[in-house]
Amino acid sequence: MVLWALEYAQLRKNGQTIGYKAMGLTLENEDGRPLSECQIIKRMAYRDTISTFDYLKDRQAFEQQHGQRLPHDSFAGIWLRECRARVIVSRRRTRRSAERDHLLP
Repeated sequence: MVLWALEYAQLRKNGQTIGYKAMGLTLENEDGRPLSECQIIKRMAYRDTISTFDYLKDRQAFEQQHGQRLPHDSFAGIWLRECRARVIVSRRRTRRSAERDHLLP
């Protein structure tokens, strides 16, 4: 329940979860408007229940339009799109991690 609340809050605020933001992706309404409360709830409920059976039943047809449209997105009337500005997440290497990975003598 807590994970649903966190996902709902992130999608309601800007149409992205932390993972989608890192990948430069966003969820949009079919007509470009922000996601409604009902769409977000429908998407999460369908994804975590019926969508699993859709996948098991027909794996090849599960992803539509090269992964831009999954069954739970179609059900909720949502599109997955690339953002204009992509956020790049990087990890700064410390001397210890570089030594551990054998990058320094």
